[in-house]
Amino acid sequence: MKPAKLAALTPFAMVLFLLPVPAQSQVGPVEPSPLPPCVEKQPADVVAAWGLPQVPAQSAHDPAEARTHNLILDKPNRLNLVTRANMHFAVAPGGAEQPEQYKYAGLATFRVPKDGTYRVVTDEGMRIDVVAGGKLVDSTAFGRGPRCSGKFVDFPLHAGEAMLQLVGAPYESVTVLILPHS
Repeated sequence: MKPAKLAALTPFAMVLFLLPVPAQSQVGPVEPSPLPPCVEKQPADVVAAWGLPQVPAQSAHDPAEARTHNLILDKPNRLNLVTRANMHFAVAPGGAEQPEQYKYAGLATFRVPKDGTYRVVTDEGMRIDVVAGGKLVDSTAFGRGPRCSGKFVDFPLHAGEAMLQLVGAPYESVTVLILPHS
């Protein structure tokens, strides 16, 4: 509209001119948004072990108690967690602070039979740390777990005892699988 004609509009007509036009309703079924493709491929031994029956396990509240809570290698351990407020870690967890709703943590030991790289797989995307010799072990790889759920982290470990620290789970239990990885 030209400025001269716009000025000639009455205030009532001006309000009608500025009102929004109602949107047209959508027609047809609602389609879910496509998920990104699952590109993570786990080795056959990880997938096979992940499908085994779960072994019940319990998290400890501190490192001394963790030595009595051993995880079984090569089998999925269903680990009951504790709240982070009730946990005394062997070493301060690595990574960023977790949001408040991710309040569950786990602490347990496992026996490393021989030197090598070990893969720790969980069904949650939480912080996974391994402590050996009183220090956090630096990971060498990480990614999505089997069937693109959860997470895996690889650690170079020496034969002996190692301690698994899990931080930031949203639920009271998590499935953990630890096995040699080449």
